[in-house]
Amino acid sequence: MLLKFKREVIGDDKKIIIIIFIFALSFITGLFFVENRNLTNKIEETQKLNGIQRINQEMQEMRSHLASKSVSSNLALNFESWVISNEIAEELYLDSDGKFEKEWGLFLGELAQQHNVDP
Repeated sequence: MLLKFKREVIGDDKKIIIIIFIFALSFITGLFFVENRNLTNKIEETQKLNGIQRINQEMQEMRSHLASKSVSSNLALNFESWVISNEIAEELYLDSDGKFEKEWGLFLGELAQQHNVDP
């Protein structure tokens, strides 16, 4: 009888140990899952911030590049090219007896000047 009682107590102790082990394993697994989730969120936030910083840097580079360009000379060249393109458009319009639209002439005149070709 005493031997049977000892076996039951020992058997119950093993069951308790196994149950505690399973709960501990479940708890640790849950902690790993939560920590993995937190790290994934931090990585995504960091990637978003890096993207924003990269865009801001590119915008700053564009601003500095545009600030270094001379605006007045570009305006003078643009006005001069527009006048020439307008003359080309008028010639094309008159030569075609009005069949070639002036808007297309302006477009061709601008392209011709950009590529240094005779329209």
